[in-house]
Amino acid sequence: SLAQRLASGALPIEDALDVARQVATALEAAHDGGIVHRDLKPGNVMVRPDGTVKVLDFGLAKALATDPHGEGVTEADLATLEGAIMGTPAYMSPEQARGEAVDRQTDVWSLGAVLYELLTGASPFRRPTTTDTLASVIGAPPDFERLPAQVPPAIRRLLRRCLEKDRTRRMRDIGDARLDIEEALAALASGAPSETTLPVESRGRSWRWASLASLVVVAGLAGWVVAARLPANGRNDVARLSMTFFEGRAASLFGARFLAISDDGSRVAVM
Repeated sequence: SLAQRLASGALPIEDALDVARQVATALEAAHDGGIVHRDLKPGNVMVRPDGTVKVLDFGLAKALATDPHGEGVTEADLATLEGAIMGTPAYMSPEQARGEAVDRQTDVWSLGAVLYELLTGASPFRRPTTTDTLASVIGAPPDFERLPAQVPPAIRRLLRRCLEKDRTRRMRDIGDARLDIEEALAALASGAPSETTLPVESRGRSWRWASLASLVVVAGLAGWVVAARLPANGRNDVARLSMTFFEGRAASLFGARFLAISDDGSRVAVM
């Protein structure tokens, strides 16, 4: 089982993504047939010697009577599911942990929890007791800092969307998750350069430092032009320099496509 494989730690990134892709494919087939698994976890995923993945144990699966668009549940489903907590706590979605009605998005959540464990070797929500685990599922954010630095940004985004506690913000379709994983695998196989893995806050700081450095360079350049245009006997005079800058990437000289200095050297434009 996948649980036995994980006993020795996290899987290599490409192996983890390949397993997750096959699990997503199996769940997609179940959802297309109107079935939600409700108990996806490493112990219910078997990996054959040739790498083929099988999702087993549909003992808690529920056949959903859906509307024509495959989104809703019937009153009978609600009566059966509300108030009943069924599944494995560490892999339950928040709505499942609360005993609320569940749909295919609960499997999307569980896929995210399994993929996180494949990449880190640890469950994102497991705690020493069942009560603490359920509380973590409902209220604690996953620690995405534990993900290896080599995990592609697209997979980081996928995990955040799968493990979104608010169902209205969570990824809705397991097929979309499968496509994201397939694209990430293709990029890894081709050796294509990945997007930056810097956190948003770090990227913001980087741009601020780059912008500041650019302002210094531009100001120095403008001052040099002004000084060069002054007569030799007036270079000790004070030159008035008016400059306007816009916050953001356009302020970075090294990312600029246009730099102009007015004839009198008093103004500089960066675009």
